[in-house]
Amino acid sequence: MKTEFFQTKQFRLFFILIMTIVVLIIFCVSAFSYYYAYYKEVFDYRAYLNSLLQNAQSLINSPKKNMLDPYLGNPDATITLYLISDYQLPASANANSVVDEVYKFYGVNNLQVVWKDYATTDIAANKDAAAAAHCANMQGKFWEFKNALLLSKEAFNSDLYLKIARENQMDTVTFSSCYQKNIFGELINSNYSEIANLGIGITPVIYINNQKIDENINFNTLRTIIDNQLAQ
Repeated sequence: MKTEFFQTKQFRLFFILIMTIVVLIIFCVSAFSYYYAYYKEVFDYRAYLNSLLQNAQSLINSPKKNMLDPYLGNPDATITLYLISDYQLPASANANSVVDEVYKFYGVNNLQVVWKDYATTDIAANKDAAAAAHCANMQGKFWEFKNALLLSKEAFNSDLYLKIARENQMDTVTFSSCYQKNIFGELINSNYSEIANLGIGITPVIYINNQKIDENINFNTLRTIIDNQLAQ
């Protein structure tokens, strides 16, 4: 009886149905695997493009080093720290102190520090101080001059600038000539426009490569960000 059943029409139809189902299952699994791999590649590619766009956007929305911008350290270092500041606010002096500490910690070969003026146009003393600091930079004394300005309790004027130049053994004749001719006025205005275009209205602000830090500027915060970027 069993042999006769396997030879019946009903069995053949049943067998064909089972085989059809098996083929359909195999087809569906294969199709799913193919399209899963395809769409995964598409989504991975989209994620890659989004990553490129985000990186490009971060490059647009971050400062650029000008050849005349004062800097310390290795220009080829993996990490560039931009300090955007004026010369008068107490917060600027604090940020300057923190950056000095970070620079000493990582060393001259591992970090580049770039100063960016934010000399607001409505405060003449800011632009004058920036001009004087850049004249000091011509004699390799920018960082000493800038530090003296940030720590000074005196009114900002040409007498103070000349006094700081003398204290740092600068050629005062060359310094005064540079200052009076306003040689760096264009650079100072350019820096101001660049920073304003980044949407910055209050300083100090720090960028570590493309990452902006405009609050909680302290050693531990900057160290964490730098270490994370070095680990990438």
